[in-house]
Amino acid sequence: MPLHVKNSGSWAKPHGIWIKDGGVWKKLSAMWVKDGGSWKKIFPNSFPGSFAPTGPGDGSFVVPEYLTITITGAAGGGGGGGGGANDGFSYGSWGQPGTAGGATRFNSPTAVVADGGAGGGGGGDLGQAGANGAAGGGTGGTVTTGGGGAGGARGASDNGTAGLGGAGGKVTKTFNLGDPGAPVPGTTISYSVGVGGTGGSPGYDSGDWGGRGGDGGAGSLSISWT
Repeated sequence: MPLHVKNSGSWAKPHGIWIKDGGVWKKLSAMWVKDGGSWKKIFPNSFPGSFAPTGPGDGSFVVPEYLTITITGAAGGGGGGGGGANDGFSYGSWGQPGTAGGATRFNSPTAVVADGGAGGGGGGDLGQAGANGAAGGGTGGTVTTGGGGAGGARGASDNGTAGLGGAGGKVTKTFNLGDPGAPVPGTTISYSVGVGGTGGSPGYDSGDWGGRGGDGGAGSLSISWT
């Protein structure tokens, strides 16, 4: 039996209730009424639940009634660099860098964004090492740098050693109902889950090959509420 209030002639479910206590307005976290001898909760009309997309891509989420809601976004890891190659005569061939992992984003009024890891650098033709990709960070909550999708492995080296892909970032944010920037129950919020970066192609020189870099791990998004 959810609580409704009449607002400008229309009945609506409130998203927040305040009472004046000792001259100070205080926000209620919950309200019960006694009905037929039994106490029944009328505010908020929330039930615990969770949601998680099955993989990378874009989508939308209808915000349920809640007391608290926690969003955890993890970005994709960067791809590892390809190994360089040289057959032993003069110059050889560089491996290609891996691509960056995709960001994971939940577009609440205060957006929760995890940044993808950078791709690893390709190995050189004369023994030059490729740089490791930087780990991703994020904004909008508690950030764990490199806590998202794993970075890709470096490609095997025929000559120059390739760089590792950087792990994706991870961001966790818990909102209480009515917090500034919190998702509003009943609204639809778009999201995107980042893909893992692609490993770099290997170098090749007169029959000698480096190794292809490993792909980065995919990102993820999880939402839970009470």
